[in-house]
This record gives sequence, structure tokens and C-alpha cells, in this order.
Amino acid sequence: RVNWLQGEPEDTERISVKIRYAHPGTEASIQSLPGHKAKIQLDTPQRAVTPGQAAVFYDGDIVVGGGWIVRQPAPVPALFSLWSRRCRTKPPPPRSFMS
Repeated sequence: RVNWLQGEPEDTERISVKIRYAHPGTEASIQSLPGHKAKIQLDTPQRAVTPGQAAVFYDGDIVVGGGWIVRQPAPVPALFSLWSRRCRTKPPPPRSFMS
């Protein structure tokens, strides 16, 4: 669940996101979704982004919102299913992605 302190953005906006207390923050794009959710696209991949952690959104030094990180479904589950049906070998382990 995402909580907006400065009003829910109508379009995709540029923000800074902190994913841990001591994290310096990283630039990102954020898009508000129905049901108090948001899609965040980090400019630079970050280590140890973990479901259950808080993500806090900043516009400069001002907190504009935040929420809990949740697991994202695999980006191409249909491709993985197709690959595993056509090959008799064991498929590679799934990779996780964060947006």
C-alpha cells in the first residue's frame, strides 16, 4: 500500500527513492496505480531490494510518500512456460527483477 503525503501524482513523475534507512537514495520514475499501488522504475539497479522493506519517495528533501516493497511477477512468465515445455532439460532458475 502506497501513502501519498503531497497528493497522488496524475502522471509519471521523477523522484528519489530510499529503500533502506542508510540508503543514499536513487533517482527513479514513479507511476501511481489503482488500489493504492505504484510502479517504480529505478534509474540504476540496486542491491538487496527486498519485499517487506519500506520505500520512501522524496522530491528533494521533502517526503512525498512511501509504501512497502512487494514481489513483482516474472516479466515474461509465458516465455518461461513455453521454453520449459519445448525443452527436455531442466530450465534455468528464474531471475527476479525490480521496477
